[in-house]
Amino acid sequence: EVADFELTFDVKSTKDTGGHRDCCVFFNWQDAEHFYYCHFGANPDPHSGQIMIVKNAPRKAMTKNKNKTPWRNETWHKVKVVRNAKKGTIEVFFDNMTKPHMSVTDKTFGKGRIGIGSFDDMNDFDNIKLRGN
Repeated sequence: EVADFELTFDVKSTKDTGGHRDCCVFFNWQDAEHFYYCHFGANPDPHSGQIMIVKNAPRKAMTKNKNKTPWRNETWHKVKVVRNAKKGTIEVFFDNMTKPHMSVTDKTFGKGRIGIGSFDDMNDFDNIKLRGN
């Protein structure tokens, strides 16, 4: 379990499922009803391409992101998630490691587990690195 962290990894989407083609990063996971996750969906809407919170209710977008996630077939992409629990900052990056793809501030959850996966797609992952405390 970590509170503050930097997670980096490479991801390749192995199936083009259209507008909600995705990768997810779950973090500060307390239990099945208390956690954050970042949804790197191809086309953003209130349920895709946002930083979400799950808190005793279905997911809720904390961002109003308008940036599309530029998935390309058979291409490895770089992802970085940076969390500072004390400040409440969450920054997520996709390919561009200097300008956040999305960011938000929230202090609801502290130390918790981390996971990577997809909401409903298939991905390959490589070079996973977690630095945290």
